[in-house]
Amino acid sequence: MNYPILNISEASWAGRDPSDFILFDNFVFTKDESFYENYLVGKIFCDCNGELFEFEKRILPKERWRYLLGFLPGVFKVELIFGPTMRKRIKLDELKNYLVNRIGELENSEFNIKWIEFIKNGKSFDELIAGSLSD
Repeated sequence: MNYPILNISEASWAGRDPSDFILFDNFVFTKDESFYENYLVGKIFCDCNGELFEFEKRILPKERWRYLLGFLPGVFKVELIFGPTMRKRIKLDELKNYLVNRIGELENSEFNIKWIEFIKNGKSFDELIAGSLSD
């Protein structure tokens, strides 16, 4: 799995922050059950190689001190485990269409217009998800 990964299960981004749908590594720092239910359980993620993964489980911290000091930012570290899906890959054009449709639901702004143009011209999964320019 090549991070970052993008949640491609959301039917709409309207009224939401697009950064909520991207994970930069396999760790999160929250005990909040609604986070797992809303953003991970039953969701499909695309990595920077175009491979698809599904959230399987989380591994809670083993150290007692992480629970005791869990109210401090960055202390309650949970590992996320992903597994393969029935469909192994997504086509680049499918991801482009998904992103253009989701961005199109957001508030109309000059930034979003440029973002859509960037997506349409993208040449790799890494470029679309991480914003990195391909060689």
